[in-house]
Amino acid sequence: MAAPATAATSTIAVLPFMDLSEQRDQGVLSDGLAEELLSLLSKIPELRVTARASSFAFRDRRTDITAIGRQLNVANVLDGSVRKSGNRLRFTVQLVQTSTGTVVWSETYNSEIKDVFKLQDDVAGKVVDALKIRLLADQHIQASERTQNVQAYEQFLLGLKYGEGAALDDLRHAMAAFERSSELDPSFARAHAAVATMAVYIGGRTVDRAMYDIARERAQRAIALSPRLASAYVARGMVRMYNDWDFAGARADLDYALGVDPNSPTVQGLLYNYQMVTGRFAEALAAQQSAVERNPLSAAAWRWLAKAHMGVRDYANARKAFERADEIMPGSKDGNDDRALMELYAGNYQEALRRARLVGEPGYRDYVVAMTAWSAGKRDEAQQAAQRLIDKQPNVFAAQIAQIYAWWGDRDRTYYWIDHALDLHDPGLFGAHSMPEFDKFRSEPRFQQALRRMNLPQ
Repeated sequence: MAAPATAATSTIAVLPFMDLSEQRDQGVLSDGLAEELLSLLSKIPELRVTARASSFAFRDRRTDITAIGRQLNVANVLDGSVRKSGNRLRFTVQLVQTSTGTVVWSETYNSEIKDVFKLQDDVAGKVVDALKIRLLADQHIQASERTQNVQAYEQFLLGLKYGEGAALDDLRHAMAAFERSSELDPSFARAHAAVATMAVYIGGRTVDRAMYDIARERAQRAIALSPRLASAYVARGMVRMYNDWDFAGARADLDYALGVDPNSPTVQGLLYNYQMVTGRFAEALAAQQSAVERNPLSAAAWRWLAKAHMGVRDYANARKAFERADEIMPGSKDGNDDRALMELYAGNYQEALRRARLVGEPGYRDYVVAMTAWSAGKRDEAQQAAQRLIDKQPNVFAAQIAQIYAWWGDRDRTYYWIDHALDLHDPGLFGAHSMPEFDKFRSEPRFQQALRRMNLPQ
């Protein structure tokens, strides 16, 4: 699970650009320039590009570039700065070889601020030449993936920042920012695709089917505006998988997105989810190990790796991955529910219950407490937690209530809540192939029928 000692030469990280303006008021612009360069470079199949969540962790550096290269496991770092004076912009970029700290290429651009969006193509081309790799001619970045509206772009970047959070409120703030971006520039395809993606996430957390209708419409609009926009196909694929249970359609969208933008974290994320949902656990584990290599400073990426290890019942490596996530983001309550379940499945019942009680969101806390307290010998606490879910949020947590009763061995109530979750199209059931609580049910005709209703492999 450890990162390789030497990074391949075709690896690169794009750091957030430093704002050297006198007022230090160009943070949105400097982040935007780095974001666009990252997007352009990630479309080159021969190049492994570190994900934004890890490279942007160095926003407030400057640490030694060699040290950054070691942490991100890349051979090259693209670094730069922005300086605004009046209506003029100076944009400086340099490519650093991390093994030696040597600047192997640098360039400075001067332009009026209105020309900033045009600069990214020029800079990306220079970087590609410096790395001596081929920029595919047919992967020209279409104008419809961009916006010339500075306010629309600022809202888009704000949405990206909110979208890094895991809380439901973060997702709602992100969606609102992306919606404002698309209103300011209705032709901005990436904003529409981002609205669609956030709507899917919110729909899955709230069992609000209307969110999937929004997601489908926005994904289709993005595809119409920009037929080669990978994130639009990812969004539509998510709707097809999580709402429509159309796995063939989801796979078709995924394959197209992989062909267009194989380096994209959102494309890789959909690939991982598709593999986990359809029971391809070894493939999912390999995909997430690759994702961690691209995004080594993302706590979320390490937690997803832990879940992949849980899928193949490798709880020792799952624990190591969770511990790495805790090192990256100490004190975070994110992932405590999954960590509690991992300890439960591994037979560490008291530690599982301790972790369960630390879960921040009340509904998920009741769910994992009901699971873990039962095995830790606290049956009253378990039953009270389960009853709170039934009384307060029976639709949002239908799948989890089914899991609780499955873990307790109550077959009648398990199947009652499975049927209820199926009626709601609750995506929480998509873990049916990997959840140990369902192991003793898998050969039963009623369970097989539930899998058929979801169009999942038997």
